[in-house]
Amino acid sequence: MNDRIIDSHQDECIISCCGNGCMKKNMGRIDQVLRMGISLGLIYLGLFDYTGLLTDPLTGYIAVLVGLVNLFVAILRYCPLYRLAGINTCQKQPSGTK
Repeated sequence: MNDRIIDSHQDECIISCCGNGCMKKNMGRIDQVLRMGISLGLIYLGLFDYTGLLTDPLTGYIAVLVGLVNLFVAILRYCPLYRLAGINTCQKQPSGTK
């Protein structure tokens, strides 16, 4: 069996390798922080809309759902849509630096 786990410290842009292939990070730190901020804002807006911006509960639930999915993607630093589009904002660090 070729099951191996690669430590994230070994290569900044690889999440893990198990059997069939590697799941590589394709999202950089700035992208991750921006996504987390936007996600938390959407979740907050969907749950506690004091502005009157969202007019019905369904819109609030959709905002929370989009925020949660985006937050999950930001935590993993892997976006499937980026992979389809061939976008990679993750920058590998030069050898010898941490």
